[in-house]
Amino acid sequence: MLALAAHDILAKMLYAHPPAGVDPAAAAVGAQVMYYGGAPVEVALFVLLGVEWRRRQGLTDVRAPLSGRR
Repeated sequence: MLALAAHDILAKMLYAHPPAGVDPAAAAVGAQVMYYGGAPVEVALFVLLGVEWRRRQGLTDVRAPLSGRR
């Protein structure tokens, strides 16, 4: 979680204060790609971590019907 927050903060810092020698317009575009492009990657990472956690815990589908029970 801290790495994701740091990534977003870095993107905002690059947008507001581009490094010396870098075209401000190019830095702004790069920062926007970093900020908005990172969101889908973060969501995918959370989904993959959740799937792996569920697999390792050996959890079963709670919606599965119980055999012989009504």
